[in-house]
Amino acid sequence: MNKHFLFVAFLGLVLTHCSLQGPEFPETSPTASANWKLGTVTFKQYIAFRTDDSPSATTIAAADGISSPTVLTVNSWSFQFAKLPTVDGNYKVYPNDATAPIAADEVLITASVPSLSKVFIATGKDATAAAIKVTVSGGKITIEVPEISVQEVSDKSLVKLNGKLVEN
Repeated sequence: MNKHFLFVAFLGLVLTHCSLQGPEFPETSPTASANWKLGTVTFKQYIAFRTDDSPSATTIAAADGISSPTVLTVNSWSFQFAKLPTVDGNYKVYPNDATAPIAADEVLITASVPSLSKVFIATGKDATAAAIKVTVSGGKITIEVPEISVQEVSDKSLVKLNGKLVEN
């Protein structure tokens, strides 16, 4: 759990304090069908990206904007796999209290809201926790998340999360 918290903290830091530039992060319009809802707030996806373009990449994330010197807080959610999917499939949510490595059929889901200093991790305790649908088309990943519970890492409060990530 400790290494996952460090990963989430690192991802939050990267997303809130870096300026993303270059061809790998194109300025695109929001993907109309891609958004996520955390509690009562809906976030529209502006960009989705892999945190590493190597064949051993494990994480894909989406944000509702791009950080810059004037915009330091972008909200995001991320999906960490044992290895990024290359074919369609269903995944189980990696439980937030697990200590074993992420299995081939599991995904660790996190969400970050820097303006509130909040980071959430999926609990894996819902009946829908085994229904994370991943489709791969032309090498691009789409992830559909039914309503699941996520827990805030500091105050341990529970809220619901659902949505769809579409890799740009």
